[in-house]
Amino acid sequence: DGHGNNVAMPGVGQVGTNLRTDFTPAYADGISQPAGPNRPNAREISNAVFAQTSPTTNADGITHLFMIWGQFLTHDTNLTPGGTDNTLRIHGESAPTSDAYPFVAEKLPLMLEHEVYVGFNNVLDRPIYLPKLDVAGGTDINPSQETMVDQQIAPGEMVSIQVAAGTLEDRDGTTFDGTLSITEVPPELTPAALPRNLFPDLVVTIQPANMVFSQPTPVTFPNRSGWAPGEPMDLWSINPETGEFEDVGDMRVSSDGLRIETISGGINNTSWGFPARPPIAIRDSMLETATPEESCPTTDCNHNSAAQTKRPGSGQAIAPGTSVVELHSGAVIEMHELVSYYSLGQQRGLTLFYDSQRADPRPIIHFGADNVLADPDQRLVARLQFERGGTTTEVPGFAGGMG
Repeated sequence: DGHGNNVAMPGVGQVGTNLRTDFTPAYADGISQPAGPNRPNAREISNAVFAQTSPTTNADGITHLFMIWGQFLTHDTNLTPGGTDNTLRIHGESAPTSDAYPFVAEKLPLMLEHEVYVGFNNVLDRPIYLPKLDVAGGTDINPSQETMVDQQIAPGEMVSIQVAAGTLEDRDGTTFDGTLSITEVPPELTPAALPRNLFPDLVVTIQPANMVFSQPTPVTFPNRSGWAPGEPMDLWSINPETGEFEDVGDMRVSSDGLRIETISGGINNTSWGFPARPPIAIRDSMLETATPEESCPTTDCNHNSAAQTKRPGSGQAIAPGTSVVELHSGAVIEMHELVSYYSLGQQRGLTLFYDSQRADPRPIIHFGADNVLADPDQRLVARLQFERGGTTTEVPGFAGGMG
């Protein structure tokens, strides 16, 4: 620390300040690269200026460490613009308060949805939320034995993590022996955006963050939504390398319907996580024109009921009534046969045939999805956008409040 060496400017040289230069730098890239071929590196310059092959001590046996600007260049990790990473780190654990808050590290390109623009203000549209942690309800980890972390996140609701002996480490590989806590956080305030088509009702953060499990670790959640026993679920957790939620394990609702338990896989690090049903998968093939055979239910296409029948010999599923509806196309079809008569020895007559797809030829776009829960309160809706000749048209489909 060179603080106070300069009487006129005592702050010069103190720890954490940039070194002062009395010349104009001329780096190749304007930042740190040598300007030209065969230029010596910083260590060569240091060794040339202070050419010493063995320690030299004074009368007290103390050596003198000689440092110059070039030596600082080799050890610079944060001040060189081109050498910094693109991760935003928020040390909530260092907040000067009696409450505990988490450490959050987020990749800026993921938060910005583009690479960082140098020389411009890069605005984060999504706020970073630091929840107050329930450290008091956490569990001390004993590295020498298996530890079951059970923590209440709401009255009557527990989340459990089964930590095998010696499997929880920090990023440097040091075995963790501190307190591991579990705190519920609002789903809309997670550091990373939730995957599309996933709407969890329970998200937790496991702290301290940035710890690593050397083997997948199972987690058990309360069955807050009341999913049916045996219902398959997925375990999601934030990947610290990508900053995004990933499916890290398979879960299933317990036989008594009270818990959601990990049956394979598990979390690989302490972070944010949640259970969720397998996401709804849109069937792209449904966007093509449906055929009669494609429209038939895979389980029973030939059943005869008041709700659905098959047109004889056609293979088409139809709904009966005064008119019929082709379930594969949505077409409304109606026929009326007028009274026939005989003329010149032949029976003659007139049949009126109505087909909604011919009378009002509007294209019908079919869509469908898999993993849809059979729930009378759920609706499958879609929004359509198409382009023609540079003109884009959008059909909103469903809007909030519509039946």
